Amino acid sequence: MLLPLLSPQGEIPALRLDSDGNVWAWGENDYGQLGLGSLVTAVTVATPTEIPGLPAMVTISARGNNAMGIDTYGNVWTWGSLGNSDGTPLMQPGLVNVTTISAGYDYGLAIDSVGTLWGWGNGDSGQLGNGSYAYESVPTPFDNVQNAVAIAAGSPVDPTNHETSLVVKTDGELSGFGDCYQGQLGANLGIYNYLPKPLFGIAMTETPPTVSIASPSCGTIIPLGTTLQLQASATSSSGFITTIEYYLEGVKIGTATNGSSISYVPPSSGSYTFEAVCYDNAGVGSISSPLTIAVSAPQSTVMAVANGLAAPTDLAVTPSVAGALAVSWTNNATSATSIAIQVSTDGSTWTTEATLDDPTATDYTIAGLIPGQDYNVRVIAQNNNGLMERLNKVPPPVAVSQLLLLEPNMPSSI
Repeated sequence: MLLPLLSPQGEIPALRLDSDGNVWAWGENDYGQLGLGSLVTAVTVATPTEIPGLPAMVTISARGNNAMGIDTYGNVWTWGSLGNSDGTPLMQPGLVNVTTISAGYDYGLAIDSVGTLWGWGNGDSGQLGNGSYAYESVPTPFDNVQNAVAIAAGSPVDPTNHETSLVVKTDGELSGFGDCYQGQLGANLGIYNYLPKPLFGIAMTETPPTVSIASPSCGTIIPLGTTLQLQASATSSSGFITTIEYYLEGVKIGTATNGSSISYVPPSSGSYTFEAVCYDNAGVGSISSPLTIAVSAPQSTVMAVANGLAAPTDLAVTPSVAGALAVSWTNNATSATSIAIQVSTDGSTWTTEATLDDPTATDYTIAGLIPGQDYNVRVIAQNNNGLMERLNKVPPPVAVSQLLLLEPNMPSSI
């Protein structure tokens, strides 16, 4: 049995299963799809080489950078994108008495002896048929497909992108799931089916439904702890909408009827991306454009002084060596994390000359200044919350008896 592998770049690696159950591989190996591990380091293997570590195999299947086989005991082995990270074959856990396999591009399907369908790997087009488009790291049984007898994984139209899967059951029913970008599932462009749907009975001319998330607006920022109301709107020109499913980063978080909303409370601050999938009465599904919101962390309302942050006092500035000023102060902050020293020649534009990581520091010498130039000097105590207390020295410079000005709390951006 000679089985070509179609890689993303269009090269043609190959696998061969001999009469003794050994698997031989050659061709492209940039993703470890030949299963040779450290046996070879070349990206391309010109000579057929037996894959080490595999038991006797009864069938093999491969696509792109993914390959798999069934051994004589009904175990499934994978190498490449679904194999070990070192390029060696991996026996998939939980799969026993497997009779049929099909390798998709970065995903796999299998049927066991009782007709249960299993899927794992990349599900971003719904090609795993489990109601999600998340990645499944281990084989997961379909709870919606029984009595399966044949499967096919991978899109014949575009081998590098969209993925479509097909399954035949014992009663002869043919169902499909995954991408229908070019009509693979008997419907118009732009369709994703995340659950197996019977293919016949869906008219080729049927216009797919449309769906969008109406609320909240994309880019909305909400504080942590807020209950989010997600509401999508869907339309069908040839029937009616039956359900709308809501997904967060590929994981379903709820189902509602058209026009209804679901509630979701983000558990932490950060960015959240939602999508909605609608289905019409013919079983045709469409996915919305992604909607991203931000959840902000709670802001502290404690003032600087309550945090033990207080401005330095008794600021003194005296000439040192040429072009330098010696600065000293009394440190009053009990929770400061650093001290900043700034200078200005006009009293409005300030330059940070130094940031001292020692919050208990009480003196510093500013060097590299222009002799004879008047300088304003200020010392700032600051903490990790971005709170500051400032003490300013106003010119003429180096005159210890001049005015000391304590400014109120200022944000860290000033």
